[in-house]
Amino acid sequence: MIRDDPLLSAQVFLTALKSEAKRGSLRREVLTALQNDHGLLQHVLLGAQGSTTGKGGGIAYAATLDECGDPPNQDGVGFFPEYGLFVIVDGYQEEGHWLSLLLLATIHESPKASASAWIKECVSRARELAVGPFSGTCIVSLQLKGKTASAHWLGDSKCFHIRGNQILFHTREHTVAEDAIADGKASPASLWNAREHHVVSHSVHALTDDVPSAQSLQLQTGDWIVLCSDGISDNVKTLERGAESYRRVAGCIAQARTAEEARDLLLTETKRHIAANVRDDRTLANSKPDNLSLIVIRIDSGS
Repeated sequence: MIRDDPLLSAQVFLTALKSEAKRGSLRREVLTALQNDHGLLQHVLLGAQGSTTGKGGGIAYAATLDECGDPPNQDGVGFFPEYGLFVIVDGYQEEGHWLSLLLLATIHESPKASASAWIKECVSRARELAVGPFSGTCIVSLQLKGKTASAHWLGDSKCFHIRGNQILFHTREHTVAEDAIADGKASPASLWNAREHHVVSHSVHALTDDVPSAQSLQLQTGDWIVLCSDGISDNVKTLERGAESYRRVAGCIAQARTAEEARDLLLTETKRHIAANVRDDRTLANSKPDNLSLIVIRIDSGS
């Protein structure tokens, strides 16, 4: 059962993190400040499970965070509808959850800043906190303003723009596999089961200064935006005629009448695919147990 209680979920997550803050007082101070900042906690999903919905300003949205991989869950969901801002972060390696938390905190402090500014500040803080050199986090964000939107991303979390049953745009993941395909060095079919799909080439990382990719979207009433971690996208994509396809995403959206219904359909489809394909310790590039972070946004009239 998913709790519709993001505040409780975030508090539990931060309490668990506190036991890890042993390498210096600065981390403990950061956690204490975050635990006391209910303004942040009411705008994020962290930890094992949580969900939320909302509407206003010409949109309706539904978000969820579901721990399906090994703990700790390094994903995080941020929703700041008063600024038209929605974010998913997905950490990796030993201290990825620290970077996910720092990035959400940075965004909360300056929601009107650019994605590049958030990332630059987060990297600076990560260096100050001595976050492990192999750890990082991915981000995908959406900033809505009327009938236009700006998507920014680093790593393998994704954004989809859907109209009817057609995907008008989706982000290209920053992974070794997708980089090779984009450069013409490999085909989707040749790398379909390759581990390189899970090797991030660009991310928010203490040792790098990667700049996020960006895309402007022109929206119409009835359009949908989906933001998700790779736990969702990897498990719903298919290989069709030698090309990667996300028709399952569009199919779930086409069946839905509300953002909440679309979220639940896509989450159910993802879990069905995981259950059907991940057996006997098989690990496929497009089918693996992972944490599931998802935001579905419907553009209503008046936006």
